Amino acid sequence: MRIEPRLRFAAREAARWELPDPREAEVVVGVGMGLKRRENVAYAVELAKLLGGAVAATRNVVHAGWHPYHVQVDVSGKAIAQRLYLALGIRGDVNHLAGIRRAKHIAAVNINKCADIFRAANLGVVGDAVKISQLLIEL
Repeated sequence: MRIEPRLRFAAREAARWELPDPREAEVVVGVGMGLKRRENVAYAVELAKLLGGAVAATRNVVHAGWHPYHVQVDVSGKAIAQRLYLALGIRGDVNHLAGIRRAKHIAAVNINKCADIFRAANLGVVGDAVKISQLLIEL
């Protein structure tokens, strides 16, 4: 007896991603859970476009479904070595820091002044990552 599938694929299409791979970009904007909501990730994407760069994400952002796996940067994702890594709302756990350790410059924005990302950063801004990203876009 043959069982007919309930679902049929009419066509397969690769997911569209309009930004470069984080491993190949000179500037990468990193997205962390400090952006609070999926909708706020659009600010990071817009900022990356304005800077001619790419977007990377932490494991938690990928697991939450805010970004695809191919932009995850950490021990189990990709390791990147770019000129500038701008971390927005990234706490900076050891796995993520391992993925960005070869970056020439790291700038971090986090509301928690004790976030581990500040230990690796060349420049740190204590503040709301959403508001700071909006201000950077305006500039």
